[in-house]
Amino acid sequence: MAEFHEELSAKRTENNETFFSIPPRHRGPEDWWSRNATIEDWFDEMVGQANIINKFANVRMEDLRGIRVPFLRVGWNRQFLMMKEFGFEYDSSMVAPFSNPPLWPYTLDHKMPHTCMGSNQNCPSRSYAGIWEVLP
Repeated sequence: MAEFHEELSAKRTENNETFFSIPPRHRGPEDWWSRNATIEDWFDEMVGQANIINKFANVRMEDLRGIRVPFLRVGWNRQFLMMKEFGFEYDSSMVAPFSNPPLWPYTLDHKMPHTCMGSNQNCPSRSYAGIWEVLP
C-alpha cells in the first residue's frame, strides 16, 4: 500500500497538483477547535498531518498548501494566524450562502464577503492577505 501512495503522490507532484492536510486526530468535542484550540494546537494538528503526508506519501512539504479543519469547525483568527506562519495558502472549511455568481474561491486579503455560516462557527474577524477560501 505504501508503494501505491508513493507512486500516486509522485504522479500528482509531476502534474503540479497541490495537496491539502486533513487532520488525523479529530479531537473532540467538535466545538473545541472553534473555541479553545490555540495557535500551537492548530500548528501541532495541521503541521503534524503535513509531516505524516511528507513521510509516508513522499509528498514534499512545499507541495502541501492547504488545510481542511477538524469537523469543519473554523478556528477563528488562531487558525488563520497558524496558516500564515506555516505558509498554508488556502482553507477548505468555511461555507457560504448560495449566491449567483458563486463566491468561491475568494481571497481573505479583505474580510470574508459573507456572514459566518453554520451552527456555532467561529470565522475569522479580520483579513489574512494571501490566504484563499475554496469550496469544501
